Amino acid sequence: MTALLPFAHDISVPHLENLPGPVGDAAGAVTIVAFALLTVLVLGGLMWVKKRSEDE
Repeated sequence: MTALLPFAHDISVPHLENLPGPVGDAAGAVTIVAFALLTVLVLGGLMWVKKRSEDE
């Protein structure tokens, strides 16, 4: 995945993920959720643009 997204290592928060206990787990979960939302937004935007171009 980092080959597709060379900037992915900049988005994660490694110093929080390395903390013990629930803080590290929460930071990892937030990173995963952020990537999921970003993916959904990008795909939705591409589908919207494609639909708009077909309508015209």
